[in-house]
Amino acid sequence: MATKQAHPNFIGAIPKSAGKVANGGLALLPATVGDVQHPGFDENDVKVALGTTRFNNLMELIVAGKPYSGSVFTCGHAKDAKTGVEMHCIYASDLELFLKNGG
Repeated sequence: MATKQAHPNFIGAIPKSAGKVANGGLALLPATVGDVQHPGFDENDVKVALGTTRFNNLMELIVAGKPYSGSVFTCGHAKDAKTGVEMHCIYASDLELFLKNGG
């Protein structure tokens, strides 16, 4: 079975988020439903990669809006095992901006 990985164009557009750890990236995989990769990452994966404090800082910036999107999204990629609630995704562009700005 092939190892899951982001499309090379996705990695090229957001190297700090999806690029290899050896190259300074977080190596996050995009939220995926079937074969469709969505333009963001599972919120729990982002929290694990950033740690709680940095994740909370990111979320504060996202909620504040410009230059961040001001929102998260859902795409049906996963449900919380305990609650059955659909998991949120963080837009890849928001995470990349956060990382580029030293977040």
